[in-house]
Amino acid sequence: DVSENDMKVDEEDDDTSSTDLQLGLDEPAPSPPDESNHVSSQLRSTPSTETLATTGSQATINEAVDIPPLPERRPVPPPPAYAATEGKGKVTESTNPFESTVRAQDPSKMLFGRQQDVTECMGNCMYFFEAALRPSASDENASDEKTDLVKELFYGKARQILSYNNEETNQLVTKIKEEEFSHLIVDAAEGKNLYDGLDEYFFADDVDDYQGGNCAVREVAVTQFPPILQVQVQRVQFDRRSARVYKSNAFVQFDETIYLDRYLDSNFETLADRRKRVTECRKEIDTYKADITELTENKKYPMPVAEMLEITTKILQDNQANSSISTEDHEKVMRILEEEINAVKNRESRIESLIKEVSAKYDDLQECKYQLHAVFIHQGQANYGHYWIYIRDHVSGKWWKYNDTNVSEVSETEIFKDTTGSTANPYFLVYVRSSARYDHLS
Repeated sequence: DVSENDMKVDEEDDDTSSTDLQLGLDEPAPSPPDESNHVSSQLRSTPSTETLATTGSQATINEAVDIPPLPERRPVPPPPAYAATEGKGKVTESTNPFESTVRAQDPSKMLFGRQQDVTECMGNCMYFFEAALRPSASDENASDEKTDLVKELFYGKARQILSYNNEETNQLVTKIKEEEFSHLIVDAAEGKNLYDGLDEYFFADDVDDYQGGNCAVREVAVTQFPPILQVQVQRVQFDRRSARVYKSNAFVQFDETIYLDRYLDSNFETLADRRKRVTECRKEIDTYKADITELTENKKYPMPVAEMLEITTKILQDNQANSSISTEDHEKVMRILEEEINAVKNRESRIESLIKEVSAKYDDLQECKYQLHAVFIHQGQANYGHYWIYIRDHVSGKWWKYNDTNVSEVSETEIFKDTTGSTANPYFLVYVRSSARYDHLS
């Protein structure tokens, strides 16, 4: 995924406390995101066994899907060498950071840090904590798989299900890959909320040209959500026409409380019909939105089509007496214009109706409850910017803003406000399992 990689603090900025970030000019341009594999790239493979069961024309295979797992993370580097003095000007190298005779570093040669975006930063932090912590136990479900406090708090488990029809045997083949994940990804897009993004992440997605021409369907179901759930709002995207990265400032609406029952593996089979209906509704919504865009923003016309039709209708009405066309033809034209005007307006009302249907589809599933804990804000563009964070005190219910050295209490409306038109918008969300949030945050 493309992100604000390899950013560094601008050393020429007079405000030394600022965490504003600037892209290093000598760094290579970021590569475009792999749209076909954005789900699996966030999941870490776990060992699985391969079984094959055929019933009639259906075959089910429980094996690793042919999607590469996350690359192995690099080992923790040794601590940096600290220059120390012994005797008269003699300099030796020491790896002890607590050495009392450590010589101050030359400020002109100090590296202020190759700062990455928030997900890379969080990933690095969790990795180093994992490396430092003593494993607490072995995972009974995975051979020789160790667990620790970081895994217990931040890592969930999911099944990636890939189904396709084998043209040679005419059998439906299902491949299942069990993986871990540390965070979820939702794309920032106009008119979509957090649930829309999560549905796109988990629900059925077509995979074209799988294994030499097969059309496959990929779905993801969660076997275990982590106590602390991290969600990245993917704002840095790639424009194929200009071959450039850009930041999407689309407003993504999210709630203080979310329910994740619909994504659980235990509900996967029973909710199949609901998922299908939600998918149909979303496709219909997208079609209507595309029609409205065409009718309101088409540069071929001097004004929106609906407005143009209304003006045309008024002109015909005003000039009916002087018109050479018959009354019957005039009424026919007026009726056609009226139908077209209503068709344009009805699209908007239909969209509202479909959105309400989708939002109410899972109202009866409210056991897997999560509360919002923190919101990371990024202000700027794809290649530079500044971060700050809002964190909620769950005991008092107050929200606090942490911006460099400034800490201030803010109202809840500031957290959930519509950021349309602003370059400062949510980039990373942290939710905590409601049933045990006080234990995890104490």
